[in-house]
Amino acid sequence: MKARALVALGVVALMLAGTGVVLGAGEGFSGPAGSVSPVEATASGSVLGVSDNISVTKSVEPTVTYPSQPVTYTVVFTNSDASDDYLQTITDTMPSNLQFSDMSSGSEVTEDPQLLGGELVWTGPYTVPASGTLTLEYLVQVPWNSQYRDELPGTLNNQVIAVTTGGETAGPAFASLEVVFHRGLFPYVTKPNYLMSSNFDTGDYGWTDFLNYHRLNPEQWYWGSNFGYEGDPSGHGGLRHDQYRGGGIREAHDALTMYLAEDAHENDPQYWTDYRYTAKVKVIEGNQAGVWFRGTYIPNQPSGKYVGGYYFWISPHWGGVVQLQKLRNSGSTAGHFSDPEDIAEASYPIQASTWHTLKIEVQGDQIKCFVDNTQVLHVTDSTWSRGTVGFMGYRMEDARFDEVLVEPLG
Repeated sequence: MKARALVALGVVALMLAGTGVVLGAGEGFSGPAGSVSPVEATASGSVLGVSDNISVTKSVEPTVTYPSQPVTYTVVFTNSDASDDYLQTITDTMPSNLQFSDMSSGSEVTEDPQLLGGELVWTGPYTVPASGTLTLEYLVQVPWNSQYRDELPGTLNNQVIAVTTGGETAGPAFASLEVVFHRGLFPYVTKPNYLMSSNFDTGDYGWTDFLNYHRLNPEQWYWGSNFGYEGDPSGHGGLRHDQYRGGGIREAHDALTMYLAEDAHENDPQYWTDYRYTAKVKVIEGNQAGVWFRGTYIPNQPSGKYVGGYYFWISPHWGGVVQLQKLRNSGSTAGHFSDPEDIAEASYPIQASTWHTLKIEVQGDQIKCFVDNTQVLHVTDSTWSRGTVGFMGYRMEDARFDEVLVEPLG
């Protein structure tokens, strides 16, 4: 582990667009144009050697994103030496447009970092085994910012650098993330009719549980890496609800979780109106579970309020049934999440412990409900004309939710 050049922790660089740049052992500096090489860089008068056996790669997945969607950064340290080496600190820059969410389940470094002056810092020591690797993997997201309606943040760049217990540096390595928006509308990534998609494979970012009621407990809605649809090749993460979870007397008969990224929020003039909402729902144990759509939510209201919109739920009981309900907009229980009015009902062979695909199409005052691509209900109702989406349940001990897709109509 000989020192080959001089470097400091505060390496300044312009980042390379793409999936990453590596400064490998025994190689010269290969950063993007405008980068400061390790030979040139110093910080606070501290001069360190560069490790000749630890190389670093950094990548980001996906390479294009939009607000509230999870992004994974992966950093791999490779030790070419025949003996173990140790990293004392790992420092990763954090652009102001990014927000740290959590460590990934695939990370060998499991501790959360400290956020120090715009940098994520992990303090070891961490072992990089002889002729082996150490993987650091963490999740971030781009939080919504109202200025994005007028300004595109474009490309977000960052770098990682580590210091061994012997005082040598490993890295830097670079990665770049492109943030894409549709000006004045909800952002999209891959196609112009793509409003929102969530497969919950890495978490439930952007979702908020309705908790304004004495029976509700924040632990009753929760994410798990194996709760989702088993047919998804990208992963099996999903959302789950259990009315008894959390202990105490909080048995939640009614339950609601809402997609409340500000781009879909009731207070945003561009929130959704006519759209197709598709999701997978599985009732394992309990009465009924389903989706919430054209939903509105106003916080800091009296108990149980204020929620608008429609519920469409399925149940394996009573021979299999589906039902469409609407939240009331008048009377003493207007906006109360647990007092919907029945609109329409139909029989359908809902099976317990089986994934069913629920699809809603709302256009003007027309509401169409589908189960497994079969239309089961078609009603005319204009009570709620626009709003976001979510999931609901009633007396559920185990319900699972996954594979959300929202697309505009008209």
